[in-house]
Amino acid sequence: MVTRFTAVALFAAVLAGGFAVSGACVPASAADATPAGKAAGDGIFTTDQSKRGEAIYNANCAMCHQPDLGGKEPVPELAGDKWLAHWLNHNVGELFTRVSTTMPQGKPGSLTHDQYIDVIAFIIDANGFKSGNTELKADSPDLKTITISGQH
Repeated sequence: MVTRFTAVALFAAVLAGGFAVSGACVPASAADATPAGKAAGDGIFTTDQSKRGEAIYNANCAMCHQPDLGGKEPVPELAGDKWLAHWLNHNVGELFTRVSTTMPQGKPGSLTHDQYIDVIAFIIDANGFKSGNTELKADSPDLKTITISGQH
């Protein structure tokens, strides 16, 4: 039987792990599609999407990752230098896959894909990336072409 501490530690290790960057730059085909070949700092989500994500985060994630996304050992922070260091130069598709297949703890996959992508928008926003006019779309293959970079 996996203890709560072991499960939390395992999640922290998985979330903090490195991932290979993949995917080619593919242009977005519609105005409401996720922008392709961009960086997270290129306004890839809207303010409204981030606000929806914040509400979902508060209801499903804040109890472990803290309301300020600061985490508390062994649960990792989701905003700040440590988070950025772990996810720097990886793509948003990898982040979406990691979160949607492992969270919330004990109930992975229990949110809709739209809810997960809204939480991702909130996390990206909380890390100082600017919003734009286009929402991230969970079903877009272009998520793999959006790099999380140090450019905010």
